[in-house]
Amino acid sequence: MRPWLPQILISMVILSGFTLLTGYLIALSPVTEEYEEARSVRIPRGTDIETVADSLISAGILKKRRSFTVFAELSGWGDQVKAGHYLIESGGSSRDILSKLRRGLEEPIRVTLPAGTRKERVARAIARNMAFAQEDILAILRDSSFAAELKTDTTQLFGYLLPETYFFYWLTDPKDVVRKIKQAADEIFSGNREKLEALSPQLSEEEVLQMASIVEWETSHEPEKNRIAGVYMNRLRNGWPLQADPTVQYVIMLGE
Repeated sequence: MRPWLPQILISMVILSGFTLLTGYLIALSPVTEEYEEARSVRIPRGTDIETVADSLISAGILKKRRSFTVFAELSGWGDQVKAGHYLIESGGSSRDILSKLRRGLEEPIRVTLPAGTRKERVARAIARNMAFAQEDILAILRDSSFAAELKTDTTQLFGYLLPETYFFYWLTDPKDVVRKIKQAADEIFSGNREKLEALSPQLSEEEVLQMASIVEWETSHEPEKNRIAGVYMNRLRNGWPLQADPTVQYVIMLGE
């Protein structure tokens, strides 16, 4: 055996070990800051890997930028990142983070609609953490063609935005958001149709929504709602005016 051959073999082993160690550190070692609860990050459409790294740093998630971007480039995963809203756990590696981003494992956004209020406040609540603006929701509520698609009209569509908590992906189209909320209201009516007809046979679906809105405006205390609704229903049965303060307040607000 040539005297220099063992030295070359040893050098190759050392180099291979160094390469493996470097690969491990780049791909599998933790690259995040230390924090307790998972932190969220929003990745817009068309974002390159450098901007993704910037977003992760701004969100207080990424600590080792270089390891992250190098792994993204070597693996090819940096070109596969999908836009969306994500939760990232502390202690994650470059591989962990990019695996989630490239597979589009998004975290839904919680959207809670307030009860008994005006359109602008509801639109603001819907858009607060979504990728669109409240003006987009207001425009949809004025869109007669879209309202007709949902089998209603622009005077009634707002009434179907029932106060409840919904979940949407961050980049969901605003029309799809309103469509899903309207569908949830339709399902409530469908599942309780016999009960509603027994309680208020003289009211249409839209009038039931209007009555519910008035009651919601009157009180947020659940035990009081049945009593207040009963008072208004008795007035209707007797042909008396509702004399409902919320209707006056709503008209005043519209004029502000």
